Amino acid sequence: MERSNLTDHTRRQIRQALEQGFQPAPWLRRQVIQGVRLEQARAQRKEGTHMDTINWTGQKRISRPLVVTAAAVAAAIVAVLLLATRTAPPAVSQASPTVAYLNAAHQGWDSWYRLYNFADSQCSNTVAGMPLASQCRADTIQLKAETQAFLDRLDAVAVPAQLRDRDQTLKQGLRDIEPLLDQRIAALDSGNLQALDAANLAVFRQEVHGIHLAIMSIDCWPKAAEVKRTQDGGSLGCVQN
Repeated sequence: MERSNLTDHTRRQIRQALEQGFQPAPWLRRQVIQGVRLEQARAQRKEGTHMDTINWTGQKRISRPLVVTAAAVAAAIVAVLLLATRTAPPAVSQASPTVAYLNAAHQGWDSWYRLYNFADSQCSNTVAGMPLASQCRADTIQLKAETQAFLDRLDAVAVPAQLRDRDQTLKQGLRDIEPLLDQRIAALDSGNLQALDAANLAVFRQEVHGIHLAIMSIDCWPKAAEVKRTQDGGSLGCVQN
């Protein structure tokens, strides 16, 4: 039997969060999303229907149209995980500047990443030949607005001294994706699917290396974050020294 990417260890952590009311660590939600996406990709490969092939060096190849995306499945799991936070006692005082900053960063990330996944699905399917250009355009415009909302959320809180460099990296990553989203919209308006495919790849690379890695590095502090290559493509995690 093929080993699941959503490991038994991760499943135990999810179950513990649900049963005991513990707050899942921020990286756990992202690990669930990544695990679900990889599991669904494997399942579709078994059935002869391929999802986007993702290589974490930035190569993204469209094979066949996506009908159901892992983002929708992951969103349901994340929603369940969020329920566990309602009874979770704070680890430190809610007045702590670090807690305020981390809350802003994680809330901004959760909203932004949900919209990113929706737009990525619609725009990838547009390149694959599905009539979803209008949805791709609308979702990309919404994602651009959410990018600015994320920046505003970060600017509204004090940045802990130990996270200033990582905060600047995250903010720069968000700023750098905005012109790439404009390129995607321009490609849509021109009707050039080859240009749209190139724009989608540029957005994907920036999401992984410019934003996702930055938010993970904040979670990993004082350790660094890295893209870990695996046989399934890769995942993000803390550097183990």
